[in-house]
Amino acid sequence: MRIIIVGATGTIGRAVSNELATRHDVIRVGHTSGEVRVDMTHEDSVRAMYKAVGTFDALLCTAGHVYFGPFDALGGCPRKNPSSLSDHSCRAGALRREYLSLHPLPAFS
Repeated sequence: MRIIIVGATGTIGRAVSNELATRHDVIRVGHTSGEVRVDMTHEDSVRAMYKAVGTFDALLCTAGHVYFGPFDALGGCPRKNPSSLSDHSCRAGALRREYLSLHPLPAFS
């Protein structure tokens, strides 16, 4: 498969890219580095990325600032007025936490 990985040079993206590259044609995309560059906050940049890549089978997005730590310590978004993509992903993290507190995951053995 031909897979686009946006955020491929970050902590999570690098691990995902390296693993998938052993079995697939991986196109590494990043904001400041990678085979293709993209600014996800600008539609023209996203269109240019798709044009540069051409046909593909899958797209993964590992971009953004994320919290690494205990799940119980995950809080709400500390920003009062989310304005950028990373701010919105922060708010999405808080929404996921609320959802999971209301809908616990089943136990797996």
